[in-house]
Amino acid sequence: MLWGQFALYRAGFFRHARIYGRSGFASVARSGLEAFITYFDTFGPFDVERMAGSTTCSQMPFWQDVEEQWEGLGQAIGCYVFGIQFGTKITPWYVGKTICANGFKGEVFQPHKIGIYDDCLGKQRGKPVMFLIALMKGENEFSTARKTGGGVINWLERTLMGMAFSQNAKIKNIRDMTFLKNVEVTGLMGEPRRGRKYKEELAIRKTLLGL
Repeated sequence: MLWGQFALYRAGFFRHARIYGRSGFASVARSGLEAFITYFDTFGPFDVERMAGSTTCSQMPFWQDVEEQWEGLGQAIGCYVFGIQFGTKITPWYVGKTICANGFKGEVFQPHKIGIYDDCLGKQRGKPVMFLIALMKGENEFSTARKTGGGVINWLERTLMGMAFSQNAKIKNIRDMTFLKNVEVTGLMGEPRRGRKYKEELAIRKTLLGL
């Protein structure tokens, strides 16, 4: 399934939103494009604490680790990805977002989210991990634009859901998943057709996905 690649082209935000790690962010920020590009920076994966077989709500070691590495990240806004790591592979299981006043810290480990994470951990062996993808203001400052940043954060959440679904069709997201799960386009979305590929299928894959 190729939802991850296709999702990047679904919305007009694509031309003006970027996700970077530290080195990638710095190199692009210096290019003078900050005036019209929205930046998200990726942090993690951070280990998620479990006690007696259940994910804890407080997550004190988790937040201590986050703040020791990136001060202020816990209060930042943006998207997050819960995954399960087995060996070197991390499988995505849930994508969420936050624009709440307390940022990631006020959203990521709410009781109803704990139930989702524990359910995922009952379906796959491994340790739970979390990525935090923060909306940035400049190169080294977390954005607090909760009102104006809501639109692009919503778009990024849906885009990441498409990417996660391309890696794990059992992801636990429910909202905005109807079309992801039920629309197929030959060569682009859905299960690959058995047998030899049609020339049209190969052509559209090359045109839109570069494959």
